[in-house]
Amino acid sequence: MTIFAAAALGLLAYKVDYSTTTFFKKSVESVEGFEAFGDAFPKGTLAPMTALVVAEDGTVTPAQVEATVAVLEGVKGIASAVPTGLTSDDGGTASIDAVLEGDPYNKSALEVVPRMRSAVADVAPGIEVLVGGGTAIQYDHDEATESDLRLIAPVALLVIAIILAILLRALVAPLVLIASVVLSFLATLGISILIIRFVVGDAGFDASIPTFAFIFLVALGIDYTIFLMARVREEARQHGTREGMLRALAATGPVITSAGIILAGTFSVLMTLPVTFTFDLGLMVALGILMDTFIVRTIMVPAAVEVIGDKIWWPSTAKGGGGLREETDEHALDLPEKSG
Repeated sequence: MTIFAAAALGLLAYKVDYSTTTFFKKSVESVEGFEAFGDAFPKGTLAPMTALVVAEDGTVTPAQVEATVAVLEGVKGIASAVPTGLTSDDGGTASIDAVLEGDPYNKSALEVVPRMRSAVADVAPGIEVLVGGGTAIQYDHDEATESDLRLIAPVALLVIAIILAILLRALVAPLVLIASVVLSFLATLGISILIIRFVVGDAGFDASIPTFAFIFLVALGIDYTIFLMARVREEARQHGTREGMLRALAATGPVITSAGIILAGTFSVLMTLPVTFTFDLGLMVALGILMDTFIVRTIMVPAAVEVIGDKIWWPSTAKGGGGLREETDEHALDLPEKSG
């Protein structure tokens, strides 16, 4: 558990990045062209941001547009801001192109978006300035993704805890199992971040990957947990908690191990694709499945049950589970001999 907690410290290296130069895992002409382009022009020219100057009442005036341009040019990270000359049919909206100094999709570019929006919030009376474009879209995507994860994770864990409580007829066991799932996910995420940033050498990764990884790993991890602990609960009724865990491991271990290896192999195929997003997702999920299979379900959960003992079933008891689906003692499979 201490090792997992230490691995989770890799989260400190978490960094989002959508750089054009790291989108592919191999050299492609589009990236080479972008790098050559960046030697002669601001890299932000690849995807200029758009500022829409909207008059709250009436028509946008040239003075209002120029005031907005002046404010935008003063924002750190913007190389230039130029009116496009385009206006809406009613004259109430005008557009401005804002070119960033660097790659419009790396972390530094995303940080420019809130500075731009803050700068133009009160640029002039009677107008509202809306900041859009590829960089702003990516920034908003990240904000929405992080918000979704903060909502999805607690709700998913709560539902899983309720299911486990009903299945195991206990309250302590679900809390222990949920804790193992969360710790396993955080450790997987931490190790993956360290590998991606300092072994593979990428500047960061897509902000949606942790959400996808959480969904896959929690779903698969809790599946293995239910398979193991449901059997422990049944065995404990006859043989006690400690013996029940040993028997459950013997009965379910080969199946969980085989399933884990197959699933990890399946997801690791994503690492063979030349796209950074699929590589990172495949690495994270495959690593998490292997850790869950060989450490969490095989060592961590049994050790926790051994330490807590019969209290794991509180407020029920070790004898409070359901009956066995199959007998497991040495006489269980004895069959009557056929006569004749």
